[in-house]
Amino acid sequence: MNGLGDRRLPVDHHLHIPLCGHADGMPAEYVAAAGALAGVGFSDHLPYLEPAMADPALAMSWDDLPVYLGGVRRLREESDTPVLLGIEADYFPGQESRLANILGELPLDYVYGAVHWVGDWPFDDSRHRRRYEGADINKLFRDYYGLVAGMAASGLFDVWAHPDLPKKFGYRPAEPVYDDEDVALEAVAAAGMVIEVNTSGLRKPAREIYPSLGLLRRACAAGIPVTFGSDAHRPGEVGHEFKRAVTLAREAGYRTYTTFSRREKVGLTLP
Repeated sequence: MNGLGDRRLPVDHHLHIPLCGHADGMPAEYVAAAGALAGVGFSDHLPYLEPAMADPALAMSWDDLPVYLGGVRRLREESDTPVLLGIEADYFPGQESRLANILGELPLDYVYGAVHWVGDWPFDDSRHRRRYEGADINKLFRDYYGLVAGMAASGLFDVWAHPDLPKKFGYRPAEPVYDDEDVALEAVAAAGMVIEVNTSGLRKPAREIYPSLGLLRRACAAGIPVTFGSDAHRPGEVGHEFKRAVTLAREAGYRTYTTFSRREKVGLTLP
């Protein structure tokens, strides 16, 4: 962790590598692309707990997990750039105990909590994009925020990954869902979790950072710390639009951001 925070732009905590089945490039290339960042953190997709859900296009296999952990730890030892070891784990109601046992055995700096599924719909998977046609978009967002509240209440996660993700393909509620957002924010605040400013939405049809400025302002007002991630799936995306992300965070009211060490929060000043 030597030197963490001594560069201008924040740590990019959200990097994926080819083990997840939908990324390109070697891990060392991601580190080399860090440029002016204060550090990088890998948070590839934890394997699905249910064997029937296993999909090599969405998450690494259980055989790959020790390869991932060992590879990132070696990079941390060899690199001059600070390297953190995280994981992105999907939240599914009813799997909390099993997930707790798994995460408790892993030598992680932080855990991203993600909701990618509402019921049987992996709503951010482009292979299932046609389900948006005729769908009740307001209900999708309401159900999503309800699951986020459950995720936070589980106490298993450090970061709410890519908030307001259902807007990925450009669909938004026909009317505000503030009450549902507030339920999620209250649960995230009560759990001591951090909210991510994730720039990957700028590369998607949403053309907007996750979360929106309005949601981020309310997160700041609720006392929820902020962190940053590019959700890079190739080295050229590391730190993507981080200047814009910092500007958004400042506009929302933040003056500090959070990084991690061994599941503990570390506060740093925003540039």
